[in-house]
Amino acid sequence: MNFIISIINYGGRITDDKDARLIETLIKEYINPNIDKENFMLSSNSAYQIPKDLRLESILNMINQMPTYEEAEIFGLNQNANIIFN
Repeated sequence: MNFIISIINYGGRITDDKDARLIETLIKEYINPNIDKENFMLSSNSAYQIPKDLRLESILNMINQMPTYEEAEIFGLNQNANIIFN
């Protein structure tokens, strides 16, 4: 199922087997049986979690409170990824 979602979502941008493997790994992180459990964390950074209150106003408030600079860790990357990127 995750593979189908990643293919539909990323379509022609997956150009080789390494891209497909990466996308499949990332999708498994976020689409899993524990995502609806209480206190499920998308990252060790508490700013990135599934909101408990799903009203639009609460979600917009949560988005506005998110950090303006994302750490590489939230994407499953090593902290050296920022160094390499820059």
